[in-house]
Amino acid sequence: LEPAASVGYPKELRDTLVFDPEEGWLRTVFRGGTSLIIEDSDSYPLPKLISKFPPNYRFKSCVAAPLMVDNEVLGIISLESFTKSRAFGNEQLQLLEAIAHQAALALKKEQMHSEMKESESRYRTITESSSDLIVVSDDRGVIEFCNDRFYQTFGVKPAFATGKFISDFFEPASTEAIAATARYAAPDKQARVTARM
Repeated sequence: LEPAASVGYPKELRDTLVFDPEEGWLRTVFRGGTSLIIEDSDSYPLPKLISKFPPNYRFKSCVAAPLMVDNEVLGIISLESFTKSRAFGNEQLQLLEAIAHQAALALKKEQMHSEMKESESRYRTITESSSDLIVVSDDRGVIEFCNDRFYQTFGVKPAFATGKFISDFFEPASTEAIAATARYAAPDKQARVTARM
């Protein structure tokens, strides 16, 4: 585990922070997905890395919560007191859990957004490099996407074709075949149609 953000530690110490999630209280929070209050660090097993910190940067008490969405722990958020034991109670724990929940949702949303962009990029690369003419339309036959092969075939840039009807580019018989295939294809399936221009 590497800290994404840290306040209170000097930069030279922050740059070395890489924790083993199997050690000490990290195991309880990260592997177990359980929030935790450490009232006195002297009475709780700490990760080996913390024992190497200078004494003034070893916390006396701590409260920690997992960043968790759908039973998947994405990380940990913690507050530490360097000055006193029993600095945190249930009120701070509940507040930290609420913050952790919102942070986890935001992280998951960003992760899904990144995955979707990556998937779109892969899809676009495949469709743009295809030697086949690829057109994606809605159920009314309005073009939502077409690849560069469309431009090579019709001399119309994909950006201009988007929003136009397929029927604007194909013979009526082909347009009927396209419409019939679209009507009978399941919504989550792709259909291949041979059409004449």
